Amino acid sequence: MRNMVLKVAWQADQHQSLRTSAALAKLYCARTAMEVIDDAIQIMGGLGYTDEVRVSRFWRDVRCERIGGGTDEIMIYVAGRQILKDYQNK
Repeated sequence: MRNMVLKVAWQADQHQSLRTSAALAKLYCARTAMEVIDDAIQIMGGLGYTDEVRVSRFWRDVRCERIGGGTDEIMIYVAGRQILKDYQNK
């Protein structure tokens, strides 16, 4: 995950196109974080949903991240469209 983010940051510094890599990095990082947090909530049981533990806050933050800036479906659409465009130009 960290390497994906660093690669996107490097591409931004090099003024390269970020459409595909940024969309895929956001999609992968948000989905993976959600899987980890869901597992943590499952392990903690009912306590995982309360405000007494940080996991519930992480869940809310990641849930907003998956929606803000484009939903998972939009990220797939953006990346797929760019990949097809790159393929057709070759």
